[in-house]
Amino acid sequence: MSEKCETEQGEILLLPEPKGELMVLPAADGQALAAPDDLLLPRLITDAGETATLRFVNFFTAEIENDNTRMSYLRAFRQFDAWCLAKGIGLYQLQPFVVAAYTKELKETRHPQTVKQHLAALRMLFDNLVIGQVENQIAA
Repeated sequence: MSEKCETEQGEILLLPEPKGELMVLPAADGQALAAPDDLLLPRLITDAGETATLRFVNFFTAEIENDNTRMSYLRAFRQFDAWCLAKGIGLYQLQPFVVAAYTKELKETRHPQTVKQHLAALRMLFDNLVIGQVENQIAA
C-alpha cells in the first residue's frame, strides 16, 4: 500500500510503505545496526548521519509501544520528509518557520486532528533527536 503526498507544484508523490526488519548484529566494536536494502529510511535522517539514523530507529522501535501509533507517526514523518525533499531542506536547516510553513500547507488539505497528530509525531521525534545530541537547535 502506498501513501500520497502532494508537493508545492501540485504533484502527488506516492510513498511506498516501509518494508523490512531491523536487526542488531554483533560487530568488532560492540554492536552494529544492520538494515535490509529495501528498508526505506527518511532522507532527512539518513543525510544527517549515523547518529541521527540510530536515534530515528531507536525512537520508532523502542520509544513507541503501540503499533498503530508507530505506523501513524512514521507515515506523518515520511510525509514531512517528502515535503522537505521537495523544498530542498535538510535536517540541520529546520527552523520553526519551516515547520510552520509545512503546517500551513497541511491544514489546507487535512483534518485538524490529522494536523495535530503530524505535529505530535514531529515534536516527539525532534525531541528525541535533541536529547540524543543529534542537533541542539532542531525546531519542534
